[in-house]
Amino acid sequence: MPTIKQLSQRTWQAVLSTAQGLWLFFLYVWVGYIMIGSLGSLQLRDALEAAPEGGTFDQVISSKSEFERKIEIIQKRNPRNDQSMYEEVDLLEVEIQRLWDDIFDQAIKAKIISDQLIEEEPENYYHSLINKVRESCSRSSSQPTSKQPVNSEICTVIQDYSFYVETADQMYIQINQQLSNFESEQEMKDIEEIKRIREQTPFQDLFTTVEFMDELNALSFLQQPREILVLQLTMVMGTLGSLVTMTWLYIRRDTDLGIRRTLFLPLVGSVSAFIIFVFFKAGQLTISSGGGSSSLSPFFLSFVGIISGLLSERAYARMESVGTKFFTVEGDNLRWGVRLRQAIEETGITVTMIANYLGLEEGKINNIIDEVTPATQEQQTLIAACLRRESRELFTDEPPMGQFNNKQRDPSYQYQGDNELPPTTPGPSL
Repeated sequence: MPTIKQLSQRTWQAVLSTAQGLWLFFLYVWVGYIMIGSLGSLQLRDALEAAPEGGTFDQVISSKSEFERKIEIIQKRNPRNDQSMYEEVDLLEVEIQRLWDDIFDQAIKAKIISDQLIEEEPENYYHSLINKVRESCSRSSSQPTSKQPVNSEICTVIQDYSFYVETADQMYIQINQQLSNFESEQEMKDIEEIKRIREQTPFQDLFTTVEFMDELNALSFLQQPREILVLQLTMVMGTLGSLVTMTWLYIRRDTDLGIRRTLFLPLVGSVSAFIIFVFFKAGQLTISSGGGSSSLSPFFLSFVGIISGLLSERAYARMESVGTKFFTVEGDNLRWGVRLRQAIEETGITVTMIANYLGLEEGKINNIIDEVTPATQEQQTLIAACLRRESRELFTDEPPMGQFNNKQRDPSYQYQGDNELPPTTPGPSL
C-alpha cells in the first residue's frame, strides 16, 4: 500500500503534468494565431508589392472603406416620386374624410342607420352605412311617393363620395404602377452604377482577403510594417521550435521537462531565433545557396526560427562561435607551427636563443615548436625573423592532426598569450 509521501508525489506529478499540458496547449494556440497572421500577411504584402499597380494594405483598406461608403449611399437613395400626385391624393383624402363625416351625420338624422347598428357591428359600420344610404337613395328615386323620402342632399353627397373614392383608388393604382416601373429602372441604374464604381475602385480582388483577415481579428497584421512582421515571425517560429521539443519531452514523460524548462524554454527559443536573425542581417552568417541577407524570404525566416528554437543549445554554440570570431584581437591571430624544429636545426639556432629573444620559457617555446600550442601574431613574426624565413612558410591556420592531448587538439581550443583557456563548450541546458 503506497505511503502518504508516495501519494503526495503522485498527486504533485499529476497536477504538474496537467498544468504543463494546459500551458503547452495555450502556447500552441497563441503561436498558431501569431504565426498565421504574420506569415500570411508577409506573403500577401509580397504579392501586393509584386503586382503591377503596387501599393500597401493601408491603401487597400482605405479603398475598401471608400467603396463601401459609395455603395451605402446608393442603397439608401430614396426612390424618385411624383410629388404633385401625392399632394393631389392627400387633398382627395381630406375631401373624402369630410364627405364621410357629412354622410354619417345625415344618415343618423335620416335614421338610415341607428346607433345600435354601430354598437353591434363596429367593424362593419362603414360598409353598412354606405350600402344603406345607396339603397335608400335608390328607393327614393324609384318611389317618389314613399312615406319616408330620403333627403336629396345625402344622395348627392354619397355620389360625390363615391366619385372621390374611385378617383383616389385610380390614382393610387397609377402611383403604384409608376413606382414599380421606376424602381425597376432605378434598380438597373443602381446595378450599372455599382458595376462602374467597382471597376474604378483599385485593389478589388483583395477586398475578400481583407474581410477574411478581419473575421479572424488579424487585420492589424496587414497594417503592421514589414520589418515588425519579420521580427515577429522569426521570434514566434523560435517559440514553435522550442514547443516541439517540449511536446516530445512531455509525450515521453521525460523527467528533463521540469518547471524551468516549461516556463523558460519557449523564451529561449524565441530569443535564440532573434539573435540568429540579427547575425544573418549583420552579415555574420551567410546562406550556402547564395543570396544576401536582404533577400531573406518569409519561409527561410521561418526555417531559421524553427531550428533555432528546436536546437537552441546548438544555436547557442553557433552564437558563441560567431561572437568569438568577431571579438578576436587582430594582433593575436593564432596559428600553428609547421616543421619548426626542422627549420631550427637547419638554421643552427637553439631553442634557448629563441626563448630569450621572445622572453618566454623554453617549455612554452617547445610547445609551439612541437605543435602543441599555437603562436600569436607577434610570436610568429619574431620566430620567422630568427629563422630568416617567411612567416607563411612556418605557420598555418590548420591545427595539427597528431596524437596529442585531446583538449589541445580541439579546434575550439583558444590560446591567448601565456594563459590557456579551456575549450569552448555548448551553452548550458535548461
